[in-house]
Amino acid sequence: MVNHFVGTKKQLKVKNIIENSMRIIMLPITFPLFILRWLAYNIEEIMFGLEKYVYEPIVDKVSTLVAKKF
Repeated sequence: MVNHFVGTKKQLKVKNIIENSMRIIMLPITFPLFILRWLAYNIEEIMFGLEKYVYEPIVDKVSTLVAKKF
């Protein structure tokens, strides 16, 4: 980002300190938002993986078990 702030050296130093401290403060807020955004973006692939590798084997095992009972 281009910085258009014009000021004395002391003002620039204070501004940089405030910006850096705000970045550190905002990190715990932005990290969960990043995770949620990633989940929302990849939800289709996640659901496909769950269906293929979790739900289908469970359905197959349950149906085999029930069919063996009859």
